[in-house]
Amino acid sequence: MKPPPPPPPTADATEGDGADCSSLVVNGDFAMGNVGFSTDYTYVAPPSLINAEGEYTVWPDPSQVNVWGDWLAISDPTGGHSNMLIVNASPNANASMWTQTIPVQLQTTYTLSFWMACLEADCISLPTLQAYVNSIPVGSLLTAASPGGTWTKYTATWSSGSTSTMATITIVDTNLTAATNDLVVDDIFFGTCK
Repeated sequence: MKPPPPPPPTADATEGDGADCSSLVVNGDFAMGNVGFSTDYTYVAPPSLINAEGEYTVWPDPSQVNVWGDWLAISDPTGGHSNMLIVNASPNANASMWTQTIPVQLQTTYTLSFWMACLEADCISLPTLQAYVNSIPVGSLLTAASPGGTWTKYTATWSSGSTSTMATITIVDTNLTAATNDLVVDDIFFGTCK
């Protein structure tokens, strides 16, 4: 007898920083691996190693997944050792590193947040992320902190207004420089918390 199929992906129960608040993002903490989102990047399945710009993987330790061996071993934003989105940034403008479409209620304000960190010890060319909802920028650019391995939180709000019933969220690295523009993203949250 075959075992039952796994349950479908569901939205994360709480925001990644421990706030008691439901997130509408599916697999925003990447606990289920490489599922629940789309991307313009090329997936590299571990144990294969990232070796080119525009590649990504989902794994708990960045130091184990790149061919050069110069990425830091860092914990997730909560200090644990769970999966993260690990990215060798693309030199192509407007390439989505993460996209998800979420049903929303009319006339409702939502909070979008996520954490990011540079993977290089020196971080000469810092990743700079911009989030979009329905192709419109939300919040300010977030530049990774230096030294590498330092988590920085992105937070923005978005209102659905009287016409939006879906929110397509996209995260883009606006820095198109190849060298040291390597990063991790984790705990993506979208919900009605203030």
